[in-house]
Amino acid sequence: NNGASVGSVLQDMFIRGDRIYFVTQNGSVNGGDGSLVVADVRTMKKISAADLNFTANGVDCWPQHIVVVSDTKAYLQYATSDWEANSGIRVLDLNTLTVSSEDLQGTYGQFSVAGATKGRMLFSKGKVYAPCGQSLAVIDAATDEVTKVDYGMQIKGIAKGSDGKVWMILAGGGVVDDKIVAVDENGNEIAGTAFEFE
Repeated sequence: NNGASVGSVLQDMFIRGDRIYFVTQNGSVNGGDGSLVVADVRTMKKISAADLNFTANGVDCWPQHIVVVSDTKAYLQYATSDWEANSGIRVLDLNTLTVSSEDLQGTYGQFSVAGATKGRMLFSKGKVYAPCGQSLAVIDAATDEVTKVDYGMQIKGIAKGSDGKVWMILAGGGVVDDKIVAVDENGNEIAGTAFEFE
């Protein structure tokens, strides 16, 4: 790529098909190529790049995490540039490389309290699973409809297991309160799957 830099403060990457998507917080600041850079996953040759300039309630936003659900659509988790006071999730149009002007319902709010948590999102079976404060936001990728399941604990990590279940790390008030659970496609805890530390 002729010595080009991806962008300033690399935050996340996502691989779908033959493309890899890189998200940076400050984009072209300090000489980078953009806050979104798309490259060939095998050669790393750049396909496209753009700065994703958008605001929330008049405050500039920092892109943080991405999940790509089709050739034309992705979801972007962000935090506001006022030291991450608020956060949310928006749709990213991969054709125009533009971010929607509205947050998905229920994903915007005080950072890591009510708004989207700074953590990776997961795409499985047509749904996106995104930590959001003490809740899990389950997003229907076809309709953008959001269902939230409250756990009363902050979700610190999320992954898909080899068994097909979605697994989450939940953080409570202390070490003994932390646990790992599996959830169904609607985000509800599957009975008998909790792994608790004592």
